Amino acid sequence: MTNMKHTIPVFHIQPDFHEVIEDLQNPPRTDDKRNQTAVDEDAFYINMDRTLNEVKEYRIRVSNKGTRFQPVHDRQNTFNHSSQNGRLYNAELDGQQSEFLIPDWTWQNNIDYQPSILNNKTFTSIDVIQNNSAVKFAVGDNVGNISVFDDTMNLTCQLDDAHFDEISNLKIFPSGEVLLSASIDMQLKIWSLKDGSNPRTFLGHKGKVTDTVLIERGRNFLSSSRDGSIRLWECSTGTTIRTFTRKENPNDAILSMGLLSNDNPLTNEPASMNGNSLDFGTKGKTVISSHKSGVLTLHDVFTKESLLQMPSIFMEPCNSVIVNPQDNNYVYAGYENGSILIWDIRSNTVPLEEVVINKGIAINALKYYDNKLAISSGTDTSLLLDLDSSGSQFQNYIPTFLVNDDCQVTSFATDSKKIYIVGNNSFWASFKL
Repeated sequence: MTNMKHTIPVFHIQPDFHEVIEDLQNPPRTDDKRNQTAVDEDAFYINMDRTLNEVKEYRIRVSNKGTRFQPVHDRQNTFNHSSQNGRLYNAELDGQQSEFLIPDWTWQNNIDYQPSILNNKTFTSIDVIQNNSAVKFAVGDNVGNISVFDDTMNLTCQLDDAHFDEISNLKIFPSGEVLLSASIDMQLKIWSLKDGSNPRTFLGHKGKVTDTVLIERGRNFLSSSRDGSIRLWECSTGTTIRTFTRKENPNDAILSMGLLSNDNPLTNEPASMNGNSLDFGTKGKTVISSHKSGVLTLHDVFTKESLLQMPSIFMEPCNSVIVNPQDNNYVYAGYENGSILIWDIRSNTVPLEEVVINKGIAINALKYYDNKLAISSGTDTSLLLDLDSSGSQFQNYIPTFLVNDDCQVTSFATDSKKIYIVGNNSFWASFKL
């Protein structure tokens, strides 16, 4: 096991703390002097999770028209507004540094846009695509509905009862005109975003579908399932081209996937070398999958060959695995016990580094964004951690917490400018760094 292990302190800030500050910066007009002191000073809390059962509370007093912050009881502690990002705040509490980033947009603050079917639901999946200057969003919920929005947040396509149960994954095709949906109802479906039609349904998995990966333009795609299999599909025929399982335990549930590529220029040609004319763009591609056992496996998508296996360090499920898009040798894996490991597939027996978030509480989801790792942990924690320039280790271990009404974040998505998060209580927000 790696010797590089770091525990990240977890802080929770009062979700409306920024409103407290704004109220002091823009006090209500009143002629009643008795009420004037109510807007001269206020306070909010920050909680630190010392253990699963122990929480320490800090009080931050706000004064001087919302520009002065003074931690109560301990003058060594600090809380400041970042001079470089108006939505970022820095804190040092009992020697532990952290940051708090407030969203630049939230769904709840744009209630006029909400179709009633989305109210009080859990958003379970989100995807975003950016073509030139246009952005398109797809959001799925826990009862099988899918909603698609344009970059002005106008609803452009509503797919009610798209699946019988929770949407587990969504992928918008590079064209921006087609959507792939996956569900715990064991089905995958292709949707036209022009007319909302469903030209193809993919059947074959015998367990919940957990993840999907598009290959290049999407003529082929991969899906994973709790039945222990990955299937390679061809879209136009609905055919399963080949199936991958873990040799030692074919029923070891697959919880997440990532795609590695060697950028072979021949990948745009049909893979006729293996005798299957339905392969498009699979040559040179490798799929990495995370299993309920905690094992990570890699398969060659083109040849179906099992390439290597990273061991189960903790004997805990690996809930999420992602690939560094800048250097496919590095992968990040989040586990049920709250640990995140960085692996180098070139030396796959021992991870490079371990960080622990909320020890004993599951990592729900991971996402790479602008040389940072976005992390969802447990029922109420989401944060960013900086990676070094190589992506092989974390840089400064100072967490940036994404302020989100203390909801469980179920899915991340990114475009070139922002990171988007969705979760329970119809929470949806974007953050700009």
